Amino acid sequence: MQSKASDKTADKQKKNSLILGAGLGMALLVGLLAWAIIQAAQEESVLGWILAGIITAWLGLAVYLTSSVTRTLAAQRTLYQEETLKRAAYEADVHSEKLAHSFQICLVQSKVIAEQLEVNDENSREMIDRALDTINFTAKNGMELAREGA
Repeated sequence: MQSKASDKTADKQKKNSLILGAGLGMALLVGLLAWAIIQAAQEESVLGWILAGIITAWLGLAVYLTSSVTRTLAAQRTLYQEETLKRAAYEADVHSEKLAHSFQICLVQSKVIAEQLEVNDENSREMIDRALDTINFTAKNGMELAREGA
């Protein structure tokens, strides 16, 4: 739990520093734009207005890229969360199937024991011992699976 909380805190700090950097960059571009417009208006120079146009284009590009990256990251985060939930559900299903298979093996082997007790010939004891070994081995594996799922 603590590692997840520290991961979230680190992610939040990273996000805040990125937002701060982007905000400072945008503020710098806005300041340059204001300066260029003021200079162009005071001096009535075409070069000043061209510079203001270039800064405006860079500011527009920065806004577009920032919003595009933000949308992409949000979509990727949502996709990652969905995939994580699907993976957890799949793993739970596989775990349940493994446990069910272990129970089925135990049931089949118990039928073998019951049949061999009825037959009671010279091979019966060997078959019963093999079935008991299989049941013990399968039960041991099933218990390990049950502990993993808990």
